[in-house]
Amino acid sequence: MQCHLETSSLKLPHAVSRQGRAPFSFIPGQPFEDFMLAFDREPGKNPRFEVANAAYAFRKSQCFIQTQSKDADHQLRCTTCHDPHNIPRGGQATRHYNNICGTCHAPATIAAKITAGQHPANPDCIGCHMPKHRTDDAIHIVMTDHFIQRFPPRNLLAPKSEYYESDSTDYKGEVVPYYPARPAPTPENLLDIAVAQIADGSNLKRVSRASPICS
Repeated sequence: MQCHLETSSLKLPHAVSRQGRAPFSFIPGQPFEDFMLAFDREPGKNPRFEVANAAYAFRKSQCFIQTQSKDADHQLRCTTCHDPHNIPRGGQATRHYNNICGTCHAPATIAAKITAGQHPANPDCIGCHMPKHRTDDAIHIVMTDHFIQRFPPRNLLAPKSEYYESDSTDYKGEVVPYYPARPAPTPENLLDIAVAQIADGSNLKRVSRASPICS
């Protein structure tokens, strides 16, 4: 998630490195929160689809959320679908990812819905529920949306206009801890949370609401 959890490319910031941690000091296997804290906007204030937010979008999906109460072997994770040492392409990729959907959504159940006219025939799970569309931060490219939705939005390939932040349009709400969602109230965590409120030119009024260390 170090590379794919960006909540926003706009001023926020999306993450703050822990005190004393250099950008490439992360060692695989370490708890991610020991390396950096990730932040988001207030709930409902971040609808954007961006290049580096695959993990962020994925974590909003009910397919992800509803498996987190299960044992580790049955939780939906990035590696459930993606083997970094074996990356399928083309038609092989479509079959591979659709088959993974079928491990939770039983093919017999889908077949019954098709028979009842409640589901399209010859379903392409990924094409319908994880469609490709233009990103908001790089408007001329198309990527797979990892927010798995029952009814995805339409006109996903329609041209988009560049968005430029300004003093009148940039976000001025609270910078909310995202990962972990509830950091322990240690002095180190409170300091990093306070730093996040004023990074990237954030509104200083955020600080008194977000962290008692600054009050």
